[in-house]
Amino acid sequence: MSINGFNSDHLDISCGVPQGSVLGPLLFLIYINDLYSSVKFCKVHHFADDTNLTYFGDSVEKINKSINIDLKLLVHWLNANKIALNVSKTELVFFKPNRKKINSDIKIKLNGKKIYPTTSVRYLGVKIDSNLNWK
Repeated sequence: MSINGFNSDHLDISCGVPQGSVLGPLLFLIYINDLYSSVKFCKVHHFADDTNLTYFGDSVEKINKSINIDLKLLVHWLNANKIALNVSKTELVFFKPNRKKINSDIKIKLNGKKIYPTTSVRYLGVKIDSNLNWK
C-alpha cells in the first residue's frame, strides 16, 4: 500500500479480523464466548468489547484470594487465546455501604501490576460511585 509516496511492507497475517469490518463485533463475541468459564469465583459480564468481573465477598482475605486467583486464570485464558489486555485501562471499585470502611490490606494484582481501587467507574456512559449514591 502506498500513502503520500510512502510504501508499507507486506506481512502475512495468521489471525485476526480487519478493523471496522461488519463481522468484527460478532466474531469477537463468538471468540470470547467461553471467557466466563476461565474464572472460578467472579461473574463475567460482557458488553461489546468491555468485560467486567464482579465478585461479592465479606472478608478482605477472601476478596484478595478469590479475585487474584481469577485474574491469574483470566490472564492465562487471554494468553491462550492471543488476546492482549490493557492493564492501564483496568479499573477496580469496591461497592460498599456509605459509612463502611474498607481495610487497606486489599492487594489485587494483574500480570504482576497492582491495581489500585478507585471511588467511581464509568460504565456504558454512566458514572457509578463506590457507595452507589448516584451523585
